[in-house]
Amino acid sequence: MAQAKEIDQKTRDRYWEETSRFTWKILVLWFVAWVGPLLLHGWLNAVVILGFPVSYWFAGQGSLAIFVLLIVWYAVHMNKLDHQYGLQED
Repeated sequence: MAQAKEIDQKTRDRYWEETSRFTWKILVLWFVAWVGPLLLHGWLNAVVILGFPVSYWFAGQGSLAIFVLLIVWYAVHMNKLDHQYGLQED
């Protein structure tokens, strides 16, 4: 089992501040990707692609793709942040 690394309180506070700020950004983007097509479905239904309205593509395909991209972005960014603060796992 790996030992926890000791860091000073100032570094810990900066790390938590950056982590929480980035997490809020991800949550806002997730919310917009989830609610956006629901709120704009009237306008999005006016455009049809391959026989289906654009709101269908956003709801059925686009939001899922955005969720996966947000997860990957979060993982990559947090790994960089861990390396920056010397908290990476061995």
